Amino acid sequence: MAQIANAQTQPRKAHHAKSQDPNAK
Repeated sequence: MAQIANAQTQPRKAHHAKSQDPNAK
């Protein structure tokens, strides 16, 4: 859940995390 909050704070970083985080899918 913390990842979702982070995505809202940094949408740019969230996009990158999705590519590097298979679990983020």
